[in-house]
Amino acid sequence: MGFNSKRFHISVENMVRSRDIGSQIIFTLTPEEFVGDKSSKDTQPVVWKVFDLRSSDICELQCGVDLGISTTRISDQGNAEIIYTRLVPNGHRTELKRNNSSSVYFEECSRSREDIPRSIVAINSSQTPQSFALCNVTIPQYQHEPIFEPLLLFNQIQHDKGIRVKTNLILEAFCGTGFTVKQVLQRHNMSKLTPLRDDKEKEWVVNLEEAPISSYLTIYKDKNGGLSIRPGNNDTDRDQSGTIMQTLSRDLQEALREIKKLKGLVYESQAMIQQLDREVKALKSQSQQRSGRYGNASEIQYWSAKDNCGLDSRGHIVLGDQ
Repeated sequence: MGFNSKRFHISVENMVRSRDIGSQIIFTLTPEEFVGDKSSKDTQPVVWKVFDLRSSDICELQCGVDLGISTTRISDQGNAEIIYTRLVPNGHRTELKRNNSSSVYFEECSRSREDIPRSIVAINSSQTPQSFALCNVTIPQYQHEPIFEPLLLFNQIQHDKGIRVKTNLILEAFCGTGFTVKQVLQRHNMSKLTPLRDDKEKEWVVNLEEAPISSYLTIYKDKNGGLSIRPGNNDTDRDQSGTIMQTLSRDLQEALREIKKLKGLVYESQAMIQQLDREVKALKSQSQQRSGRYGNASEIQYWSAKDNCGLDSRGHIVLGDQ
């Protein structure tokens, strides 16, 4: 888990296990700028995570802080399939271009012209309409290749048009049945989702920017027979103490491995600097030796090893050692 990631530990009360209220908890992550506009024809949210209530009592979510853009298409099963990807840092932009062989690619990121440090920008410069997906980007432990998880689709972006999204994400939870990760939430299936509510009977929404690094939550059956979510109580936290300690231990080990890697890079950099310093000193010594033998080395324009002599900048002959 990255140092700036947010983690949610979610437990389930026994009374929740009932078929009449659904068997899944569906989580979505959408940018703050698009909350409330997810039913438009131009943007469609995507199922980020699915928690099957029938198979587990505990769910763990990790929300990273890195975002990316991908070209995408919708499969026959209704899932978002990513194709070409690019990690886009905060305040940066990228463009989708087309090369001489007609293949598309995302160019290297550059600082955004709009100078908006809390947003990312992606422009379609491929000459044809393209669909983009905003993605959550993570690098799993012991792996080097990032994983792009589609969060929100932007359909049929015209040439020379683009998208701009705020990098702050909103986490939401719904109750439903039969959903899968990466499934595109269109109007006909969004109507089958019931939002989870908080302990104040409002729709449960978490602003990741305001959330603590780790949160402990409990899903329970409320007085109306629906599902709600609230902060975990002390008993739940004590029951989960073993899991929490394992999580903290895993995070500590990962941090120590990252520190070890950084130390290795620092050592390699120091070794390279020392080697360059030795080479500079050697070149300086050689220059001084030549200057001592042949006069001012900077004035010598031509040197002949055969004749053991040279010409200075004024055309005068300079003799070397006999």
